[in-house]
Amino acid sequence: MKRPALVALDFDGVLVDSRREVLQTAISSRRELFPKSPISQSFMDDPDRLRAFENLMPLGNRAEDFGVSLVAIEQGKIPETQEEYNDFRRELGEDFLESFHVTFYETRSRSQREDLHAWIALHLPFREMLDILSRRGRDCALVLATSKDEASARHLLQSWNLGWLFPKGHIYDKEIGVRKSAHLEAILHDFRLGPSEIRFIDDKVNHLLTAAEMGIGGVLAGWGHNTLREHVLAREHGIPVADFETVEKLLFL
Repeated sequence: MKRPALVALDFDGVLVDSRREVLQTAISSRRELFPKSPISQSFMDDPDRLRAFENLMPLGNRAEDFGVSLVAIEQGKIPETQEEYNDFRRELGEDFLESFHVTFYETRSRSQREDLHAWIALHLPFREMLDILSRRGRDCALVLATSKDEASARHLLQSWNLGWLFPKGHIYDKEIGVRKSAHLEAILHDFRLGPSEIRFIDDKVNHLLTAAEMGIGGVLAGWGHNTLREHVLAREHGIPVADFETVEKLLFL
């Protein structure tokens, strides 16, 4: 396999552990939309519900999926597979998904305006991965392919003094489209590259399977927002599961 011309990276679960921030934002959004919801900040102190939420994170794709997970936990109808999750999501309906999506980003923006430093502190960067990117940042093009909004990604990158890694035009955020295929197609088009010239790292197997269908080699970030369930599934599909000792070779060599 030849050295890639471009490495595309997911953000949450690859560069940063954002579980606490997304859960806090999701809880606030749920209670704003449904004041009678039993979900409250005490949720974050309940290890069983926290574990359930984290186990559901790999099955979603966008902000509205955090709302789906909260409702599933509220109702005690916790999906075990991607198919069960997709069915439960459809049952909630497009109105719920759209309203939660909008409210989630409004809530996040409000948190940033009120206390940006406190918002940043909710995120735990994966320093080993950031160090690798700092060393390799000029070896090839780096881009973000993320469902996060660009402003939030920029806030965090700047707080780590790593904004230089992703100059203007190198962050493909939630506005690109609902599916990761839209991000990857835009990257291929904008950089005038073929699929074999790109490597892609994400912490969600469903995104990597999409990339594989496009001819793009993928790597699962084994330290990310996933579980042994996703590690097994990735290996079944021939997708390598990286740790911090192997990821540099898998992405850049």
